[in-house]
Amino acid sequence: MLDGASMKPEPCPRISLITFPYLYSPTTTIRQNLVGTDLSLNTTDYDEIRTAIRSGRLKIGVYGLGWMGIPTACLFLQAGATVIGVDADPHVIEQINSGKSPIEEPGINSILARCLGSTFSANSNLREAAALCDIMLIIVPTSIDIGKKPDYTAVEKVSHEIGMKLRPGSLIIVES
Repeated sequence: MLDGASMKPEPCPRISLITFPYLYSPTTTIRQNLVGTDLSLNTTDYDEIRTAIRSGRLKIGVYGLGWMGIPTACLFLQAGATVIGVDADPHVIEQINSGKSPIEEPGINSILARCLGSTFSANSNLREAAALCDIMLIIVPTSIDIGKKPDYTAVEKVSHEIGMKLRPGSLIIVES
């Protein structure tokens, strides 16, 4: 378990953890202000998290169901997780809820068809998903302008909406 007693437990070679200004662990109390801290989880932590995800105790929200989001959601579904997919485009939601992927990727349609209604659902309600999910991945487009500066508008919008219903103990990962 993450308990602050030791900041250097033995690392797990297959998984790395990125620390954020506020890191929330779904299995322990809130830890704050860990910017710049090297924080690793030991094998017991990974086993606990893996079991919680596979048993459905932790729900995963994937915000942005495009080229990166839909394959990421499907990987979690294949691992046995319960996933809520969120996208702003109603056509994408409609397509996914009919069991068809909005992108061409081998095997995704069969995963969606198998998991829809049981361990996977898709909608456009960011706040509702935030209220239900323990782990949220923000995978929305971040375009680059002519001056080569990133446009974080989509990330900011999703973050704001998630923040309206964020629960203590939630983990947010930004992959944009």
